[in-house]
Amino acid sequence: MPVFYSHAKTDERGQRSGSKLLVDHTFGVLNKAKQRIYPGVQFPDLTSSELQEINKKICLLHDLGKYISYFQKYLLDQGYSTEEQQLKSHARFGAVCLLNHDWLADQKLAYIAYFVVLCHHRNLFTPDNGESDRLLNYDDREDLEANFKLQLETVLPHIAQIENELKFSGLEAELSFPSGKVISKWVKKWIRREPDIHHYFLVNYLFSLLIEGDKLDASDTAVRQARSLPPLAVDTFLNRKVRANNFQNRLRNQVRAEAVANLELPDILKKRLFLLTAPTGIGKTFTALDFALRMRNKLDHHPQIIVGLPFINIIEQTLDAYREVLPPGAAEILGHYQYADIFGNTSDNVSDEERDYSTRRMEMDTWQADIVVTSFVQLLQTMITNRNKLLLKFNHLAGAIVVMDEVQSIPLELVPLVGSVIYCMSRFLNTRFLLMTATKPLIFELADQHLLHPITKEVATEKVHHLLADPEAIFRQFERTQIIPHLGEKLENTVDFFPFFQKHWSDEKSCLVVCNTVNRSIEVFKLLSDQVGSNKNPVFYLSTNVLPLLRLGIIKEIRDMLKNGKQKPVLVATQVVEAGVDLDFDMGFRDLGPVDSIVQVAGRINRENSEARKLSPLHIFDFGDCHRIYDSLTDIQARKALGNHAIPEPEYFNLVEKYFMALGGRKAYDASRQFFKGILHLQYDLNSIDDTKSISQFRLIKDSPNVATVFVEWEENEDQEGTAARQAFVARLYARDRQEKFRLKENFDKDHKRAFHARTLAIPQKYCDGLPLIDPNHPNVIIYYVGPERMSEWYTKPIGFNRERSQIEVGESNLATQL
Repeated sequence: MPVFYSHAKTDERGQRSGSKLLVDHTFGVLNKAKQRIYPGVQFPDLTSSELQEINKKICLLHDLGKYISYFQKYLLDQGYSTEEQQLKSHARFGAVCLLNHDWLADQKLAYIAYFVVLCHHRNLFTPDNGESDRLLNYDDREDLEANFKLQLETVLPHIAQIENELKFSGLEAELSFPSGKVISKWVKKWIRREPDIHHYFLVNYLFSLLIEGDKLDASDTAVRQARSLPPLAVDTFLNRKVRANNFQNRLRNQVRAEAVANLELPDILKKRLFLLTAPTGIGKTFTALDFALRMRNKLDHHPQIIVGLPFINIIEQTLDAYREVLPPGAAEILGHYQYADIFGNTSDNVSDEERDYSTRRMEMDTWQADIVVTSFVQLLQTMITNRNKLLLKFNHLAGAIVVMDEVQSIPLELVPLVGSVIYCMSRFLNTRFLLMTATKPLIFELADQHLLHPITKEVATEKVHHLLADPEAIFRQFERTQIIPHLGEKLENTVDFFPFFQKHWSDEKSCLVVCNTVNRSIEVFKLLSDQVGSNKNPVFYLSTNVLPLLRLGIIKEIRDMLKNGKQKPVLVATQVVEAGVDLDFDMGFRDLGPVDSIVQVAGRINRENSEARKLSPLHIFDFGDCHRIYDSLTDIQARKALGNHAIPEPEYFNLVEKYFMALGGRKAYDASRQFFKGILHLQYDLNSIDDTKSISQFRLIKDSPNVATVFVEWEENEDQEGTAARQAFVARLYARDRQEKFRLKENFDKDHKRAFHARTLAIPQKYCDGLPLIDPNHPNVIIYYVGPERMSEWYTKPIGFNRERSQIEVGESNLATQL
């Protein structure tokens, strides 16, 4: 009886041999998917047992095509001809069997099973795309059928053995080539005339269960076992901590107590959407963790807690706070974001040397932890995606408790889309969401108004449960700051800012100045450094023009000065400080911009609610470029909302609500509507239906074709970590084969990725002229390089990348060309 393998390995002599039996892999995938499937998901016309049965069939037959002799020859490197190259493909074989098996009983489920297996080694595609599924393409069907018959000839002699191994009888009867014409006609009708929003979530859920189980088993990675966590951990931690008995801390305790008191309501477990609207500095981080841990304790399935945050500095602060509350051994806490350390801060006792890198990488990519702290980019681009790698963890959202803080950071044009998808996930995947904000961006109101009610006739706002009965009352208790608009005093240029600044600032005040653009912020920094910079009033600079490696150090230095009180620093910055940066200034200045952003800047002033600094001012100045940096609608509505009178903090709540309502024109949300219709019609990778955007186009942060990546290395011999990271990155470009490429990437990800990204900047392309590439032999890798020998020309502390240097070079180059 022949032996069939799913995977193979190469020994030190270069010989290939089977490393895992196909039957073992198949049931390994099934067992892992069964562990992950959540019985609480609720799809229309599909019972829990039916869902489990279709998941079982998908897992059992997903690698049926690996029984094909052509695949086995390829796997074991036994040699095969060019003509046999196409015959080793295995995904379609099992997919066809599933299609035939259930077509007469349930065409929709049969097709979904076929589609999921067909795509399990690729990204999801629009189902009626004949380029992606050649079965739908008339010109390709004859070749596909001929190949299928050749593959079948190698399987039929072993069909009894296969049925016995898979415990799946009647396979031979299902192994016939389907009618492409019938399937094509049905698919077009299904996605065009019979769309239903739940199809997207069902397809992605089943796909995620399969591909996660497949990759976990292939890498011998265990599925996280749900366990209990201490529900009162936050209480225990805060009771141990010595805190001042002041108004601010008493109010923090009041807000947290009111929020968690909701968990005693008799119907609280039936609710899925929770909203916490509260001022900055009110302790939302601990309140959210307290609520999530207590909610988790009430649920039998011990759900994962998944925390989404907009910025890296907030992610790292939150990870530190959570690890204080839940020390190693109490919980597995995973940070999953751009700079995450693969091996850092795990709560087990396995040393870095003993732990297999690929296993740890897979644990991170599939969120194998009790609590996951990740970025909005990772979270939202897992919820809305067609990408195989991102969908690995989609199933982890089912039944989870998802906390999203600073939701006002979501781009306005995408707010209705995100609100609608959150609502659908709460409905179909039984996911509980806790959204937190200091500025109330009306996420569900806009979802209802522009997407849910017009397209699906559903309403999310009726399902939202507010954790604070009267959030406006909390805002009314604060008089920490006031917003003072000066919109009648337009500043013609940067030089005009200094007399305005001098008029409202005194050297006894620490101060934050926020500009809309990097270039303007650099000009203002130089101006204030020259005019007011001193030992008493040191002037600092912070923006994306400064290396990530240095930003946290700058923040810490300022924070220490503010706490010490002997010096009164002035910080000039861009929007990088608007949310999550724990700094407490005496006063501030902000260039005209979105009202919610202005309120966020106010949150960095008198943060600790000092009575002596009551109604600390945030002055709004106007360089006249808000309409260009943002858009005309933002400019108009911000001016209208702010008016020409001081706005004390108790009025911020209504200020932001009115601002968002005024922005709510249909055209502002075209992107949301088009993406939502793309989800409705399963437009995964192309648009076969008018007025839709394909899911593959969704990006939380728009890619800019005019922005380049610049890698900065310190002076020679002073940045050994950076040098090693650059060399490891470049080494990957010279990989001779697939195996070496994988090995070098693994080495880079394991030892150098964090250091590499900490030294990269996103800089407008026009400022990079004159810079060499990181490796001139690979001109297609557009990463520019500032080396030690040119450091003084191209990177200057404290402002960072030298944009003036590049402009000089461009000018000289243009002049030389003319001559």
